[in-house]
Amino acid sequence: MYRKFELRLSDNFIDEKEREGCHQRGEEIYRYHKMKARGCIDKFIGEDGEIDGGALRNAWFGAVSADIFLSHSHEDIEKAVTLAGWLKKEFGLNTFIDSCVWGYSDELIGMLDDRFCRESDGNYHYKKRNITTAHVHAMLTVALSEMIDKTECVMFFNTPNSIVLEKDMQASTSSAWIFEELAFTGTTRIKPPKRLSPYERRDSAVYESYESDRMLHLIRHPVNEYIDEMKKLDDRVLRRWQSAWKELPHYLSDERHALDELYKLLQ
Repeated sequence: MYRKFELRLSDNFIDEKEREGCHQRGEEIYRYHKMKARGCIDKFIGEDGEIDGGALRNAWFGAVSADIFLSHSHEDIEKAVTLAGWLKKEFGLNTFIDSCVWGYSDELIGMLDDRFCRESDGNYHYKKRNITTAHVHAMLTVALSEMIDKTECVMFFNTPNSIVLEKDMQASTSSAWIFEELAFTGTTRIKPPKRLSPYERRDSAVYESYESDRMLHLIRHPVNEYIDEMKKLDDRVLRRWQSAWKELPHYLSDERHALDELYKLLQ
């Protein structure tokens, strides 16, 4: 991970004329990543239910590739998919939508429970079910942390479905997955892309040192502390990014990365 952003968009950011096309494009990306992610997970569950974590990690790195990790509430899946399609259409960027992984949890737990936890009377063994649930949660948590580490940018889709402001203005979430992903952004190493100049990479090293110093401090704080450290993206910023990229001469756009234009806007 190199940068992390809090994303707040209006409902009409993508107008109706282009929404259907963006959603269709996003669905294609989502289905592809979903197939790759689930294929990796299924492949390394042994006959005894044990998970080969090392093999899974190696396969995961080779199978799933994305520029952006998009964290969102399950209630905002349609918005997330449409945004992924828009980012692909406008900038050629691939977005990994986190529900590719955590949306699989109940299905995977059910599959393992039917295989290892069902008693002769048709009921499930309580303690065995706790074990399968813990295994699945651990595996998917590792998979999500690997994806956050691997992608260049994390974007957290902040909506009323994902974050609630309490009376004391503290931000909270009822989603365990969102909480874990936000926590990962506070502990994941900062890795500048190789394409950056030595000067830009040196600036990034200073940023990384600052993040590392605050790492343990952040873990002890509510989720608003994680969100506060994210750069803010809204309709205005994304439109400026879109315009800057479109105005870039074609011969330069072949050599430049779209995310670099976003970074410049937020310096």
